[in-house]
Amino acid sequence: MEFQSFNMIFFIVFGLIAFVMIMGIVKTIGAGLSNQAAERVQRSCKVVDKRTRVRGGSGDFSASTYYYITFEFDGGEAYGAGGEGYCKSNGSIKVLAGS
Repeated sequence: MEFQSFNMIFFIVFGLIAFVMIMGIVKTIGAGLSNQAAERVQRSCKVVDKRTRVRGGSGDFSASTYYYITFEFDGGEAYGAGGEGYCKSNGSIKVLAGS
């Protein structure tokens, strides 16, 4: 009897972990496809603010640095990107979905 309840609990926990992992993979693939399908817009702008935030780094823990940037477009419209929502590639900024 104890062996059967262990098996049932094991498969429930295993199923939940597998479900969470599959959902994470599906979400990542969906974000990638959304980024690939997005229209590429090129507009003149200037950088009006750059910030960083460092978290962690005490004792044996590693530090994480988050970069934030704010652009101002020709019409006065401002756009901020940062954290894990953008990356710099070949001198241009790529804003990723979900930021």
